[in-house]
Amino acid sequence: RMLDLAKAKVAIGDWDEGGSALLTTATLAATTDLPTTPLPDHIPQYARLIATSGSTGRPKIIVTSAPGLISSDRTLSQLVGPETGKIYLTASPLYHTNGFASCYMPLLDDHAVVLMQRFDAERAAGLIEKHHVQMTVMVPTMLQRVARLDDIKSRDFSSIERLVYGGASVPEWVVRIWLDLIGPAHFLLTYGSSEAVGLVSTTGVQWLERPGTTGQPMDCELKILDEEGKELPPREVGEIFMRKLIEEPPFQYIGQETPAPTDDGFRSIGDMGWVDEDGFLYISDRRQDMLITGGANVFPAEIEAALSEHPGLVDFVVIGIPDQEWGHRIHAIVQPADPANPPTEDDLRAHCKERLASYKVPKAFEIMDQLPRSAAGKINRSALVAERTPA
Repeated sequence: RMLDLAKAKVAIGDWDEGGSALLTTATLAATTDLPTTPLPDHIPQYARLIATSGSTGRPKIIVTSAPGLISSDRTLSQLVGPETGKIYLTASPLYHTNGFASCYMPLLDDHAVVLMQRFDAERAAGLIEKHHVQMTVMVPTMLQRVARLDDIKSRDFSSIERLVYGGASVPEWVVRIWLDLIGPAHFLLTYGSSEAVGLVSTTGVQWLERPGTTGQPMDCELKILDEEGKELPPREVGEIFMRKLIEEPPFQYIGQETPAPTDDGFRSIGDMGWVDEDGFLYISDRRQDMLITGGANVFPAEIEAALSEHPGLVDFVVIGIPDQEWGHRIHAIVQPADPANPPTEDDLRAHCKERLASYKVPKAFEIMDQLPRSAAGKINRSALVAERTPA
């Protein structure tokens, strides 16, 4: 279906399917002595079709209107600058938006790319030092795992000119470690999406003035709406809606119904957050991840941020188990740093009570040797819930 939409003239891959348009890499390698006559111009109608993993719902394909053109106003160029000849580290897999964009766009702009086959925190730190990496994009899980390296304060990341972070909320202690490592001006926080409904961004300099923010709109207008569609005042949590400053054809979903815009053209991808009086955005969590327990709204990201401060944990996820009494029973699944000597449930509960309101403290803590994250660092919460919900 993706190839049909793209109306591709040639597809190159290693899968075994028929079709005159399909070339394997072996076939392509055997064409080096053919004539070098330039191919005719071909700009597909849909040049970006991103398949999502389904970690926040059903798997789907996101189709955006981006044309197959090299343009000086591309988002990544806006973020990192127009220079060429830089060294990029691509830490995410290429099937993920961050990995794909941080690989092909630098190559088109005449940068060099160091490509990781699979993310490993120690390996990433070593590659940054060995190749004097200047630009990279990381998701929160990656930032946190590098920040937890035993010798992180002695690592030399002085070559980094811009580190772009995005994907989800990140604990404050992680941001502060990175600001110390590379300097506030070189750390760029972003909020956007594969749907390209808008981009929000700020540097570590502004973050220090407003800890927790992900910035102000760059290419869009932004507002926070309640469940009835009414705009909320500053510091009240609601759903994030954005509208591009330059009108573009809207994104589409394949495999899931595309959400309709508001009457005035604002669109949402289901994230919750709030803005301060100056319009700086703060992310709370995904709308569908929000839990209602005892009538109160609870965002797993807040609890996970508290768990991230425990020195005996290296990974964690918070889910809501359906419960007749509470609505959702808050359940934390944690991965200990030392599986042979994990923290006790009493220890974890006391740790959370020091940092959270009592109703946000998990009712249960489950130990796992390894959380089932994808190569992109994502985790399927709905699958974890289903596995723990009685029939």
